Amino acid sequence: MADEHEAGGVPGASGDAVLPARDVPADQDVGPVLAASGVGGERVNITETVGGTATRRYLNEHVTGVLLQGMRQIAVEKPADPLRALGEFLLAESERRRSK
Repeated sequence: MADEHEAGGVPGASGDAVLPARDVPADQDVGPVLAASGVGGERVNITETVGGTATRRYLNEHVTGVLLQGMRQIAVEKPADPLRALGEFLLAESERRRSK
């Protein structure tokens, strides 16, 4: 354990074996399905949500980038009502994109 501290806590730096990462096919069941209540009480497969389903891809394509821009803006400007400022930014961006 002293070697681990001397090596800066880097796995394998003290001579311990480091296991290689394994690729798991997308269709392989890697464990029990975790579920949580979603909108309307329906069950949502957390594994699919985290893994990049159509929902995740849709949000990344249409929402995430603009949302991050708006969050950066309110972080810099620090408005009195950040949620309203973010909402107004998103509405303005939606109108700008629609008018293209």
